[in-house]
Amino acid sequence: TGNFTGDVTVNSGILAIMNSTALTGVTAPISVGGAAGFGFSGGMLVLDGGTSGMTLSQGVTLAGRGPLATNNTAGVSLLSLGNNIITGPVVMAGPATSTALAVGYGNTTITGPLSLGVTNTANITGNGNLIVSGLISSFENATDRFIKSQTNLATSLWLQNANNNFLSSVNISAGFLRVSDGGALGRNTIANVQYAAGGTLEVRADAATIPTFANKT
Repeated sequence: TGNFTGDVTVNSGILAIMNSTALTGVTAPISVGGAAGFGFSGGMLVLDGGTSGMTLSQGVTLAGRGPLATNNTAGVSLLSLGNNIITGPVVMAGPATSTALAVGYGNTTITGPLSLGVTNTANITGNGNLIVSGLISSFENATDRFIKSQTNLATSLWLQNANNNFLSSVNISAGFLRVSDGGALGRNTIANVQYAAGGTLEVRADAATIPTFANKT
């Protein structure tokens, strides 16, 4: 059990957390820093909750692709292993660099708000599934800011909040994007979903929610 207070910032190297009580005294979101460029230029937060999972209530602010990135590709700033839950706010990407979040295995759930940055991409990847029930927001009307990709296995990004108000479209470069309500795809007026080879939009709607997809493209 951690008994220290204050802020936690990871600007280089890897900080691994294996228990929800490790940061008991920390109340502010954990900041993971990074910058565009060649490898070893950022930090990585690893949540290793295993199959039983862990809960992170502080939230995270993510930038960059971690210390394992090469030329601002491949690496991630947050790696979640197991059935973990993030209840605090999550902020991804920013003007300086793109950001990647990976689920190594299991199902990771974000129940807190998820904010997408501007100018650069927020990439969801890995061999596990990400479920986002919290409200997703952004302020940039672009078609390549929110990306679903994968590593080896066909995995899913499940958007559950019908009130999502992000303006970017979702780019499915690989794997599945699952929704049950058109509102989960945000408010982009040009194109809500973009596809690439191997990307699939999975719609699980009933009679009551099918009309919500009427103006989605």
